[in-house]
Amino acid sequence: MAGGLPFDVKAEAFWQAYLTSLPQAQDASSRFYEVFQIGKSPEAADAGAALITQGVKTATSSLLWEYQATNKPLPAVGSLSIVTDGRGAPVCVVETLTVEMKSFADVDAAFAYDYGEWDRTLETWRAQCWACNTPRCQAIGKAPTPEMPLVCERFRVVYPSSAACPTGARCVPMVPPMIASPPSVSKSSGYCWRMYFKVLAGLFLASVSPAFLPSKKACGTHQFRHWGVRQQYPLR
Repeated sequence: MAGGLPFDVKAEAFWQAYLTSLPQAQDASSRFYEVFQIGKSPEAADAGAALITQGVKTATSSLLWEYQATNKPLPAVGSLSIVTDGRGAPVCVVETLTVEMKSFADVDAAFAYDYGEWDRTLETWRAQCWACNTPRCQAIGKAPTPEMPLVCERFRVVYPSSAACPTGARCVPMVPPMIASPPSVSKSSGYCWRMYFKVLAGLFLASVSPAFLPSKKACGTHQFRHWGVRQQYPLR
């Protein structure tokens, strides 16, 4: 994660639009933390911004030693930050949900999955983040080790609303509810099983061929659904 980007005209306009969308903007205004982007290249920043707005990436990490070397304040629960794409254009505002200090070796599979990048496995996360943090360590005179401390954050999108995930958990596309499948077929030695019919509007039950009705040998009384009404037909 590359933080500390300039709070330029584009970021200012985006932040003001966010504040305007709130019923009470004063609290949010006091919680602004930074402008940042994912990765070290425009392509990585574009990909990271897309993963965040899609709700796939809900976690990130940074090297604690860098905060200490620059005296940069740590993020806190409730901090609000602007995420930009590779051209520096703001794409969303995120709110920090949790902040934990963990050694590199203590990061678990759940965090690697919520990191949302690569194939989301812990093995790949370790390989990629080791490669990413090695030059950062060297730049401040540190050697990368499994014990190097990381600032591990979880966050959620709060603006724009089209990209926001209310719970901070991974957002998933909304799927229209589907009609529940009918109960499993229950057969008996007398060839008795439940039968389901879709009757078009305007079609009266009387017009249904008797061949489709249950026989006396089949199963006593049989229940049908006809325009949402439960009906019973006695034996003949």
